[in-house]
Amino acid sequence: MPTITETLKTKLDELKLERRIDELTVATEKVVKRAIEHAGELAHDNRDKVATLLDKAGTAIDQRTEGKYHDTVGKVRAQVVTGVDKLATKRPAKHHTPFDTAESESPAAPGAAEPSTTPQDAPTSWASHTDQA
Repeated sequence: MPTITETLKTKLDELKLERRIDELTVATEKVVKRAIEHAGELAHDNRDKVATLLDKAGTAIDQRTEGKYHDTVGKVRAQVVTGVDKLATKRPAKHHTPFDTAESESPAAPGAAEPSTTPQDAPTSWASHTDQA
């Protein structure tokens, strides 16, 4: 008589669940990558608008608080601008300047993950996307 584990394994194999999960994982990764790239394009295209709005907001806050939070507002502004700049680097490679390309082609830092040599569209096993117990 088969154990419950063996029965479940047989049912999973019959349903081809691992293959379906792998396909879902690949599709999800593509969608997330496209969303990040789109957000990067928006951030790149609107950097000046963001900076202008931050300046206006900082001025308004300074006027209403008589400059009491000027330093804090300045720090927050710098963090937001840095975040927008980081997001802008996530846009598709076709939009990167030669400086961005040279930066991305630099050798990996020690301990950094090596770039994948498998094609982007190749399905990977579910185990590669989960923590090992």
